[in-house]
Amino acid sequence: TAEQEDAGLERPRLCAWLNALPKPVALLAAMDNRGRQVMDACAWAGLNVPRDIAVLGVDNDDDLCETTAPAMSSILLDAERASYDAARHLDELMRGVSRERRVITYGPAQVIARRSTDTTQISDVVVVKALEFIAVNACAGIGVPEVVRHVGASRRLAEQRFRTQLGRTILDEIRRVRLERVRTLLRETNQAIGEIARQCGFESESHLGSVFRRAHGCTMRDFRKRE
Repeated sequence: TAEQEDAGLERPRLCAWLNALPKPVALLAAMDNRGRQVMDACAWAGLNVPRDIAVLGVDNDDDLCETTAPAMSSILLDAERASYDAARHLDELMRGVSRERRVITYGPAQVIARRSTDTTQISDVVVVKALEFIAVNACAGIGVPEVVRHVGASRRLAEQRFRTQLGRTILDEIRRVRLERVRTLLRETNQAIGEIARQCGFESESHLGSVFRRAHGCTMRDFRKRE
């Protein structure tokens, strides 16, 4: 497409600019599509997202944000409120109640955090490798042994470094990433709890339910109602 051709022509200049930035750095893209272009350029330039460059988009286009590598964080705009305000003003104009010309603005509703901004500045290579592996594979049902094999260290050493750098265990981190994904699915989808449990690497709906209650002090259904 023309858009792809333009992005291809711009990529060398964008890669050069990204390489010249001081690292680590965070970038806010004006829209999700632009954020994807930045992340593609990072891949071409050999830059790690989010360790070298954290990327945050705008619009929270689920189809786009969930298919970048890694998944892209984005600002969800409060377009619903703006729509109501615009409809109210249009109604006033049509009924002759108001002839005033207005500019209707709206701001962010919330930041939908995904992997592209999930970064902790850590110098320990073993811990960094473990965090990156967990971020990508936690919901695939991995456990501590798979993480230890990936980083190429003994379990004792890996756990020791994890506690020193983060103050938690490898298993704690796996559960944290899984629960973060659970919360995202509860907020953004109408999927059944059992399906969410399956997608997030939990043995069963009841297992997820007990883990969730311990972590958040409420049931997933109550959490979904609040959100």
